[in-house]
Amino acid sequence: MPARASVRGTVLTSCVAACLMALPVYTATASTTYTTVNSTWNGGTDNWTTAAAWSNTPTISEYPNNGTPSATAYDVLVTNGGVSGAYTLTLSSNISVDSLTVDNPNATLDQTGGTLDLAQFGGTAVGTLDVNIGQYILGGTLSNANLTTDGSFGTFRIASNGAATLQNVTLGSDLTLGTVNTGDYLDITNTSANATGLDFSGHALNVLGKTVLVDFTNPTNVAQSINGNINLEGNGDEISAYPGGLTVSSTATITASAAGSFDVVTAATGSGVQITNAGTIQATNGTALGINPPFINNTNLILATGGSTVDIYPTTLTNSGTIAAGHDSFVNIGSNAGSTWQQNGTLQASAGGEIAVTPNDAGGTGTMEMTSGSAYDVQLGSSGQAGLLSVEGNLQLDSGSMLSVSQLVGSILSGPYDILNYTGTLSGTFTTVTPGYVLDYASHPGEILVTAVPEPAALAVFALGLAGLGLSRRKSSKRKVAA
Repeated sequence: MPARASVRGTVLTSCVAACLMALPVYTATASTTYTTVNSTWNGGTDNWTTAAAWSNTPTISEYPNNGTPSATAYDVLVTNGGVSGAYTLTLSSNISVDSLTVDNPNATLDQTGGTLDLAQFGGTAVGTLDVNIGQYILGGTLSNANLTTDGSFGTFRIASNGAATLQNVTLGSDLTLGTVNTGDYLDITNTSANATGLDFSGHALNVLGKTVLVDFTNPTNVAQSINGNINLEGNGDEISAYPGGLTVSSTATITASAAGSFDVVTAATGSGVQITNAGTIQATNGTALGINPPFINNTNLILATGGSTVDIYPTTLTNSGTIAAGHDSFVNIGSNAGSTWQQNGTLQASAGGEIAVTPNDAGGTGTMEMTSGSAYDVQLGSSGQAGLLSVEGNLQLDSGSMLSVSQLVGSILSGPYDILNYTGTLSGTFTTVTPGYVLDYASHPGEILVTAVPEPAALAVFALGLAGLGLSRRKSSKRKVAA
């Protein structure tokens, strides 16, 4: 029997009922005592509530459910139990146990409904659901649990009945989310006592299935937080936020990486729905990623790399972080008609990458404003290749806005380079430009061009070269006259 916390470890010397005379009894508080039973499944394919299918130590004729009989807690093991071949243990009602381990390659624990609650009996701690070997299919609610799976032998899947829910669950390992059918979804929900329905605790959620929907719902309108990594590896996977909002924390990264897929980070309509990104949201490996909330506040990094595309279509967008397009990648930002998008952070376009801003999708004339302290970072390459910022509307460059220019390693610069386009009017200029580069605002209407200016030392060498060439020519002429 595993060791218990001190609040549960005082052995009583008195007996309970006659049928429980041999069982150890623990105390959780001064007024609450309970007994722990170790239960092993022996029944093959059957239902959890079949009492005869369980082997209990010490002996008791009940199926595992904390409080049955009174003041009894259960540690449960689903193993072979003398059963040969594959079998399914079905859980369809509300059950509470202190811990549950699935440890048989032939076993499937199929939770078709109800709530499996691992809040430990008589205390405030939560128990562990360990899918070590075998399979667990969630079609109900898993609540108050430390969830651990073995990525090689233990499988966690969500059922197709639309009722799979994690509520106040902590990951004890990376969780790879498989599905039964295309279009299954997992609801991650919180309570007023715990604002994070799923605590990643340094681990990752890997979504492998096709068109899997992961919903972060907030019944109490308390915002949820993603505090670990989510990897969207299927085609059409989706993360959704609901009223109360969703925050991607500074320790979190959401990555869409399935080549050719279209993955979405979105938000439902309604008051208080917003996504705040304090971590990283990125598309890699040729993925198309859509971010479509009514409101997004980006304080860290939204990134497209490896030939990927990120489409951002919020009602309101505040960027005080970095939005970046890598080589051969594209970031498209759109918003409502006549809107003004304040760009307080950094836009980054590598050579061959492009950021397009459309602040007037519905036909109005919108403005992209780069405020004081904001920056546009652009990279120049060979053969006229450069990063590009395109604005479908007006461009307003406030005093204090900055342009940072860099050169792709190994490239030979030519010029001028077209680095910024706009279709409306231009107000203001960049206050600060990287030394060694000059801007041309006037030669081509609707375009801002940059040209590299040779450094003084290079000009001096060039001048000396010209002088030397002139001297050589004069000496040559004198020799010809003397001849």
